[in-house]
Amino acid sequence: MSVACSYYAVYTAMWMALDDPPQGQWSHAGILQHFAPGGWQQPPVALDRALTRAIRRLYNARVRAQYLGAHLTSPDSAEGLGTARHVLQLVAHTFGLSHRGITP
Repeated sequence: MSVACSYYAVYTAMWMALDDPPQGQWSHAGILQHFAPGGWQQPPVALDRALTRAIRRLYNARVRAQYLGAHLTSPDSAEGLGTARHVLQLVAHTFGLSHRGITP
């Protein structure tokens, strides 16, 4: 469940950064394609490839756990939490939002 919570924190942060999509809802598979190029930042800065891969791993772990019944490990949960913190800190910094509650 921890991985799902981390993923949805990332998904919500990406949505907030990108704003509402033209069709009313971002798809889970497609939101990263719009977020990774960094056009939501001024000036635009593409995400580091390692972060993009970490977000993809988090998405895939969530799908495996929620839809395929995979049992994820504590390291999986810790990695997901680290990815969520990284994305939340990036978005908070970009938009001048508080980092309280994001960092341990």
